Amino acid sequence: IYHEYTHNVVFSIYSGLAFPYLGQTGGMNEGWADYFAATINNDPVMGENIFPTPIRNLENNLRYPNNYNPEPHVASTVFSHAIWEIRQSIGAELTDSIVLNAMKLTPMTFSEFVEAMITVDDDNGNLNDGTPHINEICHAFWDNHGIFSNYCRGFVETPVVYVTSPFPNEVVVGSIPIIGEVYPSKYGVSVEYTLKFGDVEFGHYNEGEFIGFLGNVNTRLLSEGINYLTIDALDSGGKLYNFSIPLDVDNLQVTSLREGEILRPGKIIE
Repeated sequence: IYHEYTHNVVFSIYSGLAFPYLGQTGGMNEGWADYFAATINNDPVMGENIFPTPIRNLENNLRYPNNYNPEPHVASTVFSHAIWEIRQSIGAELTDSIVLNAMKLTPMTFSEFVEAMITVDDDNGNLNDGTPHINEICHAFWDNHGIFSNYCRGFVETPVVYVTSPFPNEVVVGSIPIIGEVYPSKYGVSVEYTLKFGDVEFGHYNEGEFIGFLGNVNTRLLSEGINYLTIDALDSGGKLYNFSIPLDVDNLQVTSLREGEILRPGKIIE
């Protein structure tokens, strides 16, 4: 009942806005419904007294993007445990209030919801100096579940490697640009990283931070099938983060994929 009631709260907040029941918006919709049911019952397990086995558990170690799936009930599991972890750190009453007020800012992505939580948590109108609970919020979302917001720069335990293109399991061919962001943790002022695809190293970079183009990889040097894109980031504070996603190398698709092209779900190839 609490789960379904929360869906109606979401519908009321987003009334008049396009809020698709798919992907990250659908995942937030289900994640909020799970969270409020869990916090009211003080139990992170969903459906254990209704179904033969629980259908979801807010206590998990799932990470974005590796464990992400656009089906809303699956997408929610990457998202909802971060909120549950914050509740465990700062208490139910405060977390419930922050979450509800952050929802009222109508975020449309996981990252926007992190920003909304931080905005609501702010106590002096200046986000540059952090907020009372920014460490707990950013630790839960980034360090533990791979969901990043720029507001978390300087407030996380590990370096940030956030790749926006390509996505996990995409089909790639030729020379592919890697797009994303790399930042040091709160313990460092600069960061270096090594870019590898499969067993081939494609570059080593050393700067204060990186935004946008992170380097190129070339599928022609790799075997067909699943190969892992990895970025090993080490900051000046000695903190290390390993980013890894699978990509599907299909060098034989030269008639359907152009050089350097990525086959995204739903894309039509002529």
